[in-house]
Amino acid sequence: MKNSHEDKGYLSHSLKQMDSQMEWTRIRKGQLGAKLVQQITRENKKQRKRLWVAPTLSFSFAAFALIFIATILSSSITTNQDSNSPILQEGIHFNYEKNHNNQREPVLTEQGREQSVYPLDADQTIDTIIGEPNITLAITNIDGKQQIESQAFYLTTTAGRMISVHTQSHSQPINQWVEAFLPHKHFPSKSYTAYEVDIAGQHGVIQLNNDVNHGSSERLTVITDKNIYYFYSSGTFYPEEMIRLAEMFDYENEW
Repeated sequence: MKNSHEDKGYLSHSLKQMDSQMEWTRIRKGQLGAKLVQQITRENKKQRKRLWVAPTLSFSFAAFALIFIATILSSSITTNQDSNSPILQEGIHFNYEKNHNNQREPVLTEQGREQSVYPLDADQTIDTIIGEPNITLAITNIDGKQQIESQAFYLTTTAGRMISVHTQSHSQPINQWVEAFLPHKHFPSKSYTAYEVDIAGQHGVIQLNNDVNHGSSERLTVITDKNIYYFYSSGTFYPEEMIRLAEMFDYENEW
């Protein structure tokens, strides 16, 4: 977990980014205004001997500028609206059904399963996997924005052994996560070994225990711009198997 110092550092960084973006916007507005004035002045000077042309040119240029600015603002508003629109739509990607505790929970439709990041045909490529995965969802709305957490479970040919993939959204730089998952450069742990791997162009970290009796669960962690995927095995952990499965994920379909 992050300590308060890290939280403050991250918050400070975010505020600096926000401030720089606002400053960039103010600068661009100023530059645009200055260019408008310069252009209108230039056109007026050129047409001093033909005064009836100058107003027409100035008006046309100003009208064009206003249309241009309005287009940018409209595009920005549309983008913001799209970012708050549901990623998964009820009745299309999922439906609510009652579970064994008589509580409503979201269940993916066939279209939702096919358009998910999880490969449904991994058993066709990886001999140790049996059938399609069981995918579970947790959907919440925070400040009008849909938040999705999901898990996938793959049965294997070994009795009692299962591969589970836990998905968690994030908003921090990828390199910070990679560094956090790798051993400390100056004070590495003796209980586990970790190394970075490439997963279909995404950043991955394999963690293996040096002591089977003491240490955290072995896993493959894949970090994308949007999510973190944790690959676990309920039995023996096979890095090659996990890497092959992770490479089959369709990361363009991230929720």
